Amino acid sequence: MELREYYRKVREVEAGIVEPFVTVVSRKTPEAGRKGLKTMVTRAVAARLIVDGKADLEE
Repeated sequence: MELREYYRKVREVEAGIVEPFVTVVSRKTPEAGRKGLKTMVTRAVAARLIVDGKADLEE
């Protein structure tokens, strides 16, 4: 993925998050990421984790 496209996606996801702090739920990743851990993060961090495929917003 190109760098410009990556940051465009991050900005789009961040714009879709209304709250300043949100809870994300981790996904299992090849880098030993554990599935199901909940963490409260800022809107910007949540957007990066979602675009990277490492977390989802808690429903």
